[in-house]
Amino acid sequence: MEIVVVTTVEAAQEYLSQGYEGVELSLGNESLGRYDHHGDRGHLPAVCLQAFEDLRDGKVEYKEDFVATGAADLDACAFIALVSGILFEGRNALTLDGVEEFVRYAAKMDTDPIGMCPSFDGEVGKLYLAWEAMTAGSPPNDPLSFYKGVAILRDLLQNKSRFQDIMDAALKREEGRYRLSLENMRNNLFVCEDGKFIILTQTTVFGFPEWYNRKPKTDKDFLEAWEFPCVVALTDRGNITVGCANETVAEKLFGKGGLQNVLPLFGEGWGGRGSIGGSPRGQIMTEDDLRHVEVVLRNYLHC
Repeated sequence: MEIVVVTTVEAAQEYLSQGYEGVELSLGNESLGRYDHHGDRGHLPAVCLQAFEDLRDGKVEYKEDFVATGAADLDACAFIALVSGILFEGRNALTLDGVEEFVRYAAKMDTDPIGMCPSFDGEVGKLYLAWEAMTAGSPPNDPLSFYKGVAILRDLLQNKSRFQDIMDAALKREEGRYRLSLENMRNNLFVCEDGKFIILTQTTVFGFPEWYNRKPKTDKDFLEAWEFPCVVALTDRGNITVGCANETVAEKLFGKGGLQNVLPLFGEGWGGRGSIGGSPRGQIMTEDDLRHVEVVLRNYLHC
């Protein structure tokens, strides 16, 4: 298996022309290859779920060569593990049915994580947390990050019993993440006067479920159900994520299409889907970029 990483449209097109399978090739304002779910493909499910369904329906054959970009996240690594066929090889070979629960879980965590809680989701949640813990710190646009992510996923899924200690430790870390996400709230830079959005800086954890802060006994599709229906966060890794509590809330704030209406206003290469988006893959963002996002949101939302 070969995995190459590119950072330009031209390089991506060259590898695609050679028969490499594209993995979330969202570059600039273009989505290249068959498998992506950003930009104008934001309505599609995560690529690992697309691949699972295509394998199940006989619409794609196993591939050995892949071209990717940006971060080696679980969605991308699960896609490669599926389409390369390595999950279905060896003494502990799995079946498509045997990985379906995990793939669907990983896909939902990638595109619609609000309301999900790995700490309480049994073995599949612990597997997810273990993979995240074991790949933490992997640099973007680095082929080794993808190779490592795919290998760790194969070992986790094929040999679960060998990783129980790591899974238990990852669960404890998640409990710490929850506490830290609340502490990160103290670093907010700006809260829109009418509470429509909040901006956080140098966040050390992904805390969007906590930062939206759903109010008890409320309908999730109402703006009033969330203390902050829109959250913007600059992580200590240098990427900016903009998220809304869900698709319906996003459309109430930004109109039909949700965040798709404002992501292009942040600059070239920003992409995502209706309820969540982010800065260009592999590009380091600064607090100046964060301030620009703030200005755009304030103007768009009139606050």
